[in-house]
Amino acid sequence: MAKISLMNKILLALCLITSPLQLTASNWNRATQNNRSTQHQINVSRSIDNHKATAASKGGCHAPEQGPPGTAIYGFFCTYASFNPTPEHLGAYVIDFHKPVLFNQNNGEDFAPPAPLSDISTNATAVTDPSGTDFVGYTDIIINISGDYLVTWQATPKDTGTQMALAKVNPGGSPEILEIIPCTRFDSGAGNQTFGGTSILSLEAGDILWLVNDDSLEDMIELDSGSRQTGTVTTAFVTIHSLGLAKKKTN
Repeated sequence: MAKISLMNKILLALCLITSPLQLTASNWNRATQNNRSTQHQINVSRSIDNHKATAASKGGCHAPEQGPPGTAIYGFFCTYASFNPTPEHLGAYVIDFHKPVLFNQNNGEDFAPPAPLSDISTNATAVTDPSGTDFVGYTDIIINISGDYLVTWQATPKDTGTQMALAKVNPGGSPEILEIIPCTRFDSGAGNQTFGGTSILSLEAGDILWLVNDDSLEDMIELDSGSRQTGTVTTAFVTIHSLGLAKKKTN
């Protein structure tokens, strides 16, 4: 066996001593980097929290609090009421100026009450059509939870062009029409064609909506399915569903 010189023995001993030290130093550097990264994340999180607190104290913009996940709020209102169905008039089809469409009537064709409905309320009401017949249906779309809502409506008027809109109302009050909601008023153009619109509205709990006659000449509107239709045809509807709910505040 070859003899190991004294110098080689010394070098081998030094290698055995320094290797663990190098490994220990490497681990130390790695741990230090991890600690710095963790501390950075903590600092960033604190900065975000401080910024939110400052913005809130100054009344700055911030995302609204949302309601419980999975909450569903929606409603659908519809009528077949028409001046000229086959073979005769159907339901309360006349809408006076600043009066609402009567949905889901007891006219023999509509389904009542409005459905589906989830966390949207309504009240039954009676309307007398030109023949003197009373029809019971639903006009009020009552908001129970504040939030942003997508609202779509359509209607089919008879003959001449007219205007309709969504309104915030106080039924039976004076005045009944509190506000014609901006950007919800549309013109039908020529008669006997369906028109309407879609809007995103910020609504408060307790708000009541109507789809109303807002004719510029203050004339009445007659819903009409058209003289060539066979069977029942929808002449007006409203759909509403929530986009985001404002969490109710408690003191």
